[in-house]
Amino acid sequence: MRTFHPEIVILIDAAHMDETPGTVQWIPLDAIDGVSASSHSLPLSMLASYIAVEMGCDVFVLGIQPMHNAVDTVLSAPVRFAMDEIVKEMTRIFLNVSMG
Repeated sequence: MRTFHPEIVILIDAAHMDETPGTVQWIPLDAIDGVSASSHSLPLSMLASYIAVEMGCDVFVLGIQPMHNAVDTVLSAPVRFAMDEIVKEMTRIFLNVSMG
């Protein structure tokens, strides 16, 4: 990341928002729970804060409501569709920025 000197970093993650599976929403960093469910994973809020300080950039979190959150399961169709739409939109935005 340091090589790219980003101005903005967007983290995309599953987020339990009590919405329909596949729903996509921006999540304020102060709304992210700081407690990790595992001793082997870094809480997303800590990762976002670390990136912001170390890279000197803005960090945003885009959450996708999962259908389920079990380990070693295939993505549900609504979440796969949401991911595909995010990729299409980000590609469109970044191509327009780089060509403009």
